[in-house]
Amino acid sequence: MKRVLLLATKNDDTKIFLWCLREARYDSFVVGHQSTNTEVKFSPLCRQFFEIPEKWTLEQRSLDIVHLLKKIVQK
Repeated sequence: MKRVLLLATKNDDTKIFLWCLREARYDSFVVGHQSTNTEVKFSPLCRQFFEIPEKWTLEQRSLDIVHLLKKIVQK
């Protein structure tokens, strides 16, 4: 099975992507803020959820997020 790592913004957008990826037979892993992705975190469509600290924003902490993504991909 193919795998994909999604950088999630909010529940509704991410759930649509997860559904499409499942239909295409992908295992989906999600990275995002827990507060805006609560449903996604516990969705059976999401194989694993990796939490970004709430205080991190893409605009201000993009390098930290890139390093986090690299660690996740290496796992």
